[in-house]
Amino acid sequence: MTPTRRPGSQLSPTLRRIVVVAPLVVLLAAVIVLLVGVGDGDGDGPPPGGEAFPTTTTDPDAVVGGVLRLGIESPATLDPARARPVPISEPLVAGLLFDGLTGIDATSGEVVPALAEWWDHEEHRVWRFRLRQGVTFHDGSLITAGDVVFSLERVIDDPESPSALALEIVAGVEAETDRHVRIELLEPLADFPSVLTNPALGIVPQALVEADPSGFAAAPVGSGPLMIDEVADDVLRLVPAGGVDAYLEGVELHRFADVAAAYAAFERELVDWSLVPAERAAEAAERHGDDGYRPYQAVLFYGIDVDAQYLADARFREAIVRAVNAGRVSELAYEGTLLHLTGPVPAGVPGHQPDACKERCGHHQARARQLVAAAFPDGAPVVEIAFDEGGRQDAVAAALQDMLQAVDIPVRLRPMPFEEYKTFVASGQQQVFRLGWTGSYPSPDAYLVPLFRTGSPDNVTSLSKPEADQRLALARTSDDPDERRELYRQAERQVMAELPIIPIGQFQILSVARPEVRGLVMAIDGTFDPTAVWLAGDR
Repeated sequence: MTPTRRPGSQLSPTLRRIVVVAPLVVLLAAVIVLLVGVGDGDGDGPPPGGEAFPTTTTDPDAVVGGVLRLGIESPATLDPARARPVPISEPLVAGLLFDGLTGIDATSGEVVPALAEWWDHEEHRVWRFRLRQGVTFHDGSLITAGDVVFSLERVIDDPESPSALALEIVAGVEAETDRHVRIELLEPLADFPSVLTNPALGIVPQALVEADPSGFAAAPVGSGPLMIDEVADDVLRLVPAGGVDAYLEGVELHRFADVAAAYAAFERELVDWSLVPAERAAEAAERHGDDGYRPYQAVLFYGIDVDAQYLADARFREAIVRAVNAGRVSELAYEGTLLHLTGPVPAGVPGHQPDACKERCGHHQARARQLVAAAFPDGAPVVEIAFDEGGRQDAVAAALQDMLQAVDIPVRLRPMPFEEYKTFVASGQQQVFRLGWTGSYPSPDAYLVPLFRTGSPDNVTSLSKPEADQRLALARTSDDPDERRELYRQAERQVMAELPIIPIGQFQILSVARPEVRGLVMAIDGTFDPTAVWLAGDR
């Protein structure tokens, strides 16, 4: 059986992919991995040469028992396919209740098995995954390859699904047996297993979803380590699913109107963990420590259309980049909580490099003025800065205007409503414009290919760099992870040599937990493993 190539979306990929990076409090989701093994074999036994993984994290000091209370925003849905990155409650619940084929190790950022125990590929374009023997949904029904096909195709076929972006590369999905899934891609992608770690791609039971979609979204039967025990107006109580080894007796999701209310509940000791509002980040760190402040896979930069009039001169683009003091922008608009950024690939993603831009991205007003004078001896032209109006974005744009005008670059601000802004960014009329981006999967590929590869519909900076394209193509077909990451680093340096963006900063997950909460480690995508969490003391 040959998979059918899915039809193209009726909505421009660029309009769907331009992401407004939310304030500092961002996506939290949980991808839980029940690790068995990964290799290149087939059949029912461990694959030849495959590495065995423990089914849980073991801590010799861990105490069994207790209920972990999490403070979250009230989710609009419990259906993983409809989970939005903001509010964070939706991917959080999706990750707790559902597993995907693969997951992420919170410490290393590497891809690990989840519902799939192993996978292999044909030239990185055709992938086969084998489900773990006897794995079931929370109602005891067997998870089959048919459920996997249904789960992925319902996302692929829904252009409005927040997680559809992650599967744009998929040409077709089919069940070869009850335990074997074949996924064909439109082009090779060696990092494809990382795509399937997206917590919104959790596997759902086809029969139950088709029978009652709205009922399923309200009280789903999941495939993850935790299952619903009780649904109340303001608390969702979860317990470990059958066969899952966990230290905790359960997890309570206390639902609030917003993050500020959740953090206020944490301050009153009504919950054990909460995200922190950006405006209270410094205070929270002083009171409770900053161990929960972790890199997140969202970045903020301003794009520069390299083909736009005046901006085609690389000296002028460098002057613009050097004029911007990103740390000061962070202080003015984000309470100083953005992490330093020199390229599009954020810290925490395997393959990240801290010096992608070298010294050319360093703030240097005198050098910026020299470059402006060299490019335009009679005076620089007016640069238009476009952005979606409101809140922090107004503050960032105003700061950029002041910094550019300080080095003799006149600026005109162009704020607009978000819906209008999305269309404008794809119009070809943009010059300098706000561009937030959240990777759909933890790989440099998720940032470099859509945004900077020649011909990509999301390449709104108009960059065309054949050397970078070549390295991206080689990275996508490399079997060696170390070689692949070095190729991505080279491609990123090639991209930044042209300065198509002004790096502003990387967002963090800002969270706090009570001292008795142990083993809760946040990964780059905001996930954590509740089977590794335990509570010290009487609780």
